[in-house]
Amino acid sequence: MLRPLLITLVLSISLESSAQLGKKLKKLGKSIGESVSEEKEDNSDDADSKLDVMLINKLTKSDDLKSKQLRKDTSYYNYTLAQAEKVSFFDSRDDGQNVLLSATKSYADLNDASDLTTYEKAFDANRSGSKVLTINKALALYNFNLALSYYMDPELLGSLFLENADKDMSFLLKETSANALSLPDRYALCKTFINLGIYYHSRGQFLHAEQLNRALIPFLKEQLGPSSLALASTYNNLALIERDLGNYAEAEEFLEEGLSLIRNRRNKEKLDMAVLLNNLAMLYQEIGQSERAINTINQALSIAEEHIGKKGGDYSKFLINKALIFKSQKKYADAESLLVELKKLKERRLGKRHQDYADIESILASVYMAQGKTSEVEELLTHALEIYESKFSKEHPAYTSTMRILAQFYFFIDQLDQAQSRSEEILQTIETSFGTKHPDYQQVTEDLAVIHWNQGNTEQAMAYFDTANKLKLTQIEKFFPALSENEKAKLWAKLRPSFIKFFAFASETGTPKLIEDMYDIQLVVKGILLSSSSKMRRQILNSDDQELKQTYFAWTSLKEELANYYTLSKQDLQAQNINLDSLEGAANKLEKQLSLKSVAFAESGQFKTTDSRALRAVLAADEAAVEIIRFPRFKKQFEDEIQYAVLVLDKEGINYTLLSNGNEMETKLSSLYRKSIQYKITDSKSYDNFWAPVSPLVEGKSTLYLSLDGIYNQVNLNTILQPDGQFIGDERLLITVSSTREIPNINRQSKLDKELLMFGFPDYGGTGQVAALPGTKTELELIKKIAMEKGINTKQYLQKEANEARFKSETDNPAVLHIATHGFFLNDLAESEEIVYGVEISKAKENPLLRAGLMLADAENTINNAMEVSDANNGILTAYEAMTLNLDQTKMVVLSACETGLGEIRSGEGVYGLQRAFQIAGAETIIMSLWKVDDAATQKLMTSFYSEWLNTGDKLTAFKKAQESIRKEYEEPYYWGAFVMMN
Repeated sequence: MLRPLLITLVLSISLESSAQLGKKLKKLGKSIGESVSEEKEDNSDDADSKLDVMLINKLTKSDDLKSKQLRKDTSYYNYTLAQAEKVSFFDSRDDGQNVLLSATKSYADLNDASDLTTYEKAFDANRSGSKVLTINKALALYNFNLALSYYMDPELLGSLFLENADKDMSFLLKETSANALSLPDRYALCKTFINLGIYYHSRGQFLHAEQLNRALIPFLKEQLGPSSLALASTYNNLALIERDLGNYAEAEEFLEEGLSLIRNRRNKEKLDMAVLLNNLAMLYQEIGQSERAINTINQALSIAEEHIGKKGGDYSKFLINKALIFKSQKKYADAESLLVELKKLKERRLGKRHQDYADIESILASVYMAQGKTSEVEELLTHALEIYESKFSKEHPAYTSTMRILAQFYFFIDQLDQAQSRSEEILQTIETSFGTKHPDYQQVTEDLAVIHWNQGNTEQAMAYFDTANKLKLTQIEKFFPALSENEKAKLWAKLRPSFIKFFAFASETGTPKLIEDMYDIQLVVKGILLSSSSKMRRQILNSDDQELKQTYFAWTSLKEELANYYTLSKQDLQAQNINLDSLEGAANKLEKQLSLKSVAFAESGQFKTTDSRALRAVLAADEAAVEIIRFPRFKKQFEDEIQYAVLVLDKEGINYTLLSNGNEMETKLSSLYRKSIQYKITDSKSYDNFWAPVSPLVEGKSTLYLSLDGIYNQVNLNTILQPDGQFIGDERLLITVSSTREIPNINRQSKLDKELLMFGFPDYGGTGQVAALPGTKTELELIKKIAMEKGINTKQYLQKEANEARFKSETDNPAVLHIATHGFFLNDLAESEEIVYGVEISKAKENPLLRAGLMLADAENTINNAMEVSDANNGILTAYEAMTLNLDQTKMVVLSACETGLGEIRSGEGVYGLQRAFQIAGAETIIMSLWKVDDAATQKLMTSFYSEWLNTGDKLTAFKKAQESIRKEYEEPYYWGAFVMMN
């Protein structure tokens, strides 16, 4: 993985600390001086290296030499400059000086800074330690210990153990009086602790670094005040630690804290703001939010250009990160153009041996690879590696990430042995330096799995895939609860390709163990976004936390407000001074608060579920669970060829088949199916196209639980005609579920014993543009009569009363919600700024839940006068609005309307349309349609269903019998097969 240029605030404690600190420091200094001199001997042509050797030698000879250096580098003049807003978030600045962070632009009382002797010594030790941190960590540790020794006696210093950082920092607060030290000395002390946190972070000791930095927050507030830039520094450093730990939500929160602090200060448009924005942009890029990333990095560039100009080194680093974002967006030409110009600039100003030059070479090589340009890649990467090794070491993240690109290059050009050896070297380095939980460890493990697969080493590939999969699943389980739905979607988009690679490998190899692993992973990840959102909602509404519930209702209210604003054109939004981006950001922030707070109510193991073995135990001998998985072909890279794996689980084990003609299934074969349905033509082809390969795997099974994916969401298997003249559903019961993990929770006996709420036969407006549906009136009146005869409380709203405002106010956890009207899904939208069906079209294109909906009373007014729509209760209930309904205790939603099962199909997540919206709202079971339905036939189907259901209490059997009843009058599947029951 390419590592963005994330910028650490340089300010640190010590495992080496003890009561004999003074002796250890002298011994350590001597050995470090010798080792570093040897290390740099072979790089005497490098100006930076010469400077480092000179500095190190001076620092390790005597205190007298250090004092001389102090007069030059940390004079009173430099000290006062350090109090300006010239804050450093890098290890070094453009001016080559590691400045000290301050709370204000200048001290109110300069007399407080009259004696700077101790401060200068501590500051110099910190400056020196920071400078060599990426060259020799032992030397950096020596300097940070030295800085601490100026303020703390050996006994006190020796008590600071990393494992108890919180406790020890509290102890330090008690022992270090704010009045005992001058303000400059307090800064020097705080700086040392911050630097020590960076030291731990740089060694990959993430948890230790996190613990120390968290303990620093109250310490800094106490010693330097709540508005200190040192506090912003710590927030930034904590964000980078949390990012490396994969705690993306917390990382963003810390960056926002730092930004908020700096915004409240004077002269905010400075480089400190730009650096925080840079790190925030790269966090967005990391979690797949590329548009937010590019907008944020542009803000950083704008500030940096004003502050240091386009020639500043920091400005160049921001540009490099912008190129990385372009690459993640697959805007390879833009990334290449930017990097080529930067490479020329750096060569002119710094030569070909600078770290920045190596950074550009490394990223440029990856961009060339992405475009299939291989001629310059190896030379660029080899040179970058030479620079990193001479500047840092082979353990440095810059070296390992570049080596990974080189390994990928060798894989790309079929030098698999080279790719393997390089990847194994990287993996060992990461494990030694950072541990197996580091994000890069998972990435390289996955690389090795794919390499061994292509080498034909199945056993080794299996082992590496197994490790990579477990790490990914742990990441999902740990971090999903703290993200908003949008952020989960972005992160899942980045994680899912890893599982697809494994699915492709397992399907090709076909061993029983791999197929079982494939099934078990699918049980966890199928519909993961839907299940996590639904679970969060249930936890909140079922909790006793009133504040949490208030936050939830504030979020739903804001979502409703947004739904209203989505009906306005861009011109209207501007005229009313409505900022949609700001409101969407506020809604996203509230949702994140809900996610974070509701974690407290989550059960242990958020996404742990039953595995295939446990599922087999609950299946009867004549039952089978069928998981259909859609994914693109992969061997060396993702290809355009779509495949469908069908996994069938029964008492005996798992059988599977691979359908490799997914592209054809999703185009001409599905078109043939729909046209046969539409034109009522006998369909003798769809059995071979969609079911023949599966049939042998389910032979002898009378009940099938189907978890569908891809095009199978748009095919009702009950309507597929077999060669023997029967339909598939005639000889067995087909039960559609979101995931087969839900099988143990299925309750077919679900009696309607409470309220039945019905809306239908709306008065669309009387113009005739929307066809009236007289059958819906008959349908609702008959159902009401059936229900009342059984003593069921029934509410019914027709014509003008079937309006959106009443629908929203009345829909509060009815046992059954029945809606009989027109439904729609807008699939193809032209580029326009007009409004369609009450929604501003650019927003509808972004969100499929704004393109699906139901028509209620006065819908024609919205359709005819789209540009004047300004009311959320406009007769068009979008799926986006339905999502916020309260249906957690609703047993069933019946969408007795055309095409209510349609939407945007997303592999692994189902259909983004009305069905998803009502599931998120909490509905248990949903009945929906796959195509335009006949008014009269639908009325008879629904009344037959309710009659049977109220008699038996078995909704599934009742639905099947209702379809069989309609077939006696309407033989073609067009009439009886449009509706399906989910869950």
